[in-house]
Amino acid sequence: MLRKAFTQPCPTRHQREAAPGDTPAQRSWLRSHDDTEDNERRDERRIVRGTLAALALAGSLIALLFWLQLRLPRQLPSVAVTSPLCGKWDITLTPGHYSTVDVASDGELWFAGTAEGYFASGPPFLAFARWDGVSLDSLKILPAPTIAADEISIRGLDVRSSTDAWAVGYIQQGRFRKILTLHWNGLLWSVVPTPKLPSSTQGYNQGSYIGYDDMSLDAVTMIAPDDVWAVGYYDIDRVSRPLTLHWDGTTWHIIPGPNVASGSLRDVISFSKDDVWAFGQTDGGGSSQPSLVARWDGQAWGVVDSPQLGGMSAASVDKEQNIWVINSAYNYDSWMASGMLARTTKQWTKVEMPRVEQPILYSVAAYSPDDVWAVGDRWTNGARSLVMHWDGLSWGEITGLDPSVLQQLHDVAVGSSGVAWIVGTSRDHEDSTGSGMIARFVKCSDTPRK
Repeated sequence: MLRKAFTQPCPTRHQREAAPGDTPAQRSWLRSHDDTEDNERRDERRIVRGTLAALALAGSLIALLFWLQLRLPRQLPSVAVTSPLCGKWDITLTPGHYSTVDVASDGELWFAGTAEGYFASGPPFLAFARWDGVSLDSLKILPAPTIAADEISIRGLDVRSSTDAWAVGYIQQGRFRKILTLHWNGLLWSVVPTPKLPSSTQGYNQGSYIGYDDMSLDAVTMIAPDDVWAVGYYDIDRVSRPLTLHWDGTTWHIIPGPNVASGSLRDVISFSKDDVWAFGQTDGGGSSQPSLVARWDGQAWGVVDSPQLGGMSAASVDKEQNIWVINSAYNYDSWMASGMLARTTKQWTKVEMPRVEQPILYSVAAYSPDDVWAVGDRWTNGARSLVMHWDGLSWGEITGLDPSVLQQLHDVAVGSSGVAWIVGTSRDHEDSTGSGMIARFVKCSDTPRK
């Protein structure tokens, strides 16, 4: 249209002006014709200006998107998630090394960890993702802050809703370590400040290495947006002490933990604001690591008597409000006396597990009294995956993961009966950086177990 307008002959009014002998009708026609031509010229100018403005806006948007790409924190590419058959493993390798997984109340799967920091040479950065449990297209990678650190570890994750979730762990820069808490508000993850912990006045000498206080938050549980607990430990002069933090909706506070001389807390679960449980170990001296069970009654943390299982590494609650706890103590020389406690009707029961050579269990997830999963690894010329399942009568090993691949399984979650989600790391050999791994298993009614 513009090309046609610019190539037409000059307008008629430049060919003939009004003459003294023109009739009123002729003069009127000439004026109306002039007005029409003026309007056409104005329309042409508006079109040109509008086109130039649109081109300028498009250029500005392209420049803005390029700037945002440079400024936004690094994110991982989406990863396809396929649908498995029952009795079969569905394994997806991911660029992010997800260390923890949680199932939200709406059925969404959430994953948290790091990339380039675990068995890798590059600087670490946070990796968060979620899967809606319906669309099998891909994991949705979530925006996360950039943290300058030599090491970042996400140890615990609890998701209350699509707009409220917490993750905890630690960061390390050089020889100094700090606890870490992050919150998801529905749009992005952000670091939330924590109170300063007591510390040693000087470093301690550990051979040729001058070390400083160790500390970590290992688990978190949400009761309400203004009622969140995180547990872990901190060291003073090489003595570990249990650490319990509480979020009141605006600030994290240090709350005096269970009254033990030394120890650490590894997991926490909650039933209500005045019924919170934490599990870990006390330092018994030598290789002894007695169990530590603590309970918050709304006023204070107290130690709860329980059968001795050794150091406790993880806990879970099934849909009937039973507590399941696994231990983490193991013996390199022979085999770990893997054990589990189940607390039903306010009584603890020790549940025997089968003998497995040199295993260690890191996580447990209970769906019901007859559907409980525990994962970890066994040491056979390197870490090999270990998946155990309780069917209400006995424990059995779920096989099928490639035994020739070095795999460490970090965490497990159950979204429904017979469906387990596991995160870990898969490597070809001991010194390789490897890949993150998400594994899903749908149990058939007759799935074979060892």
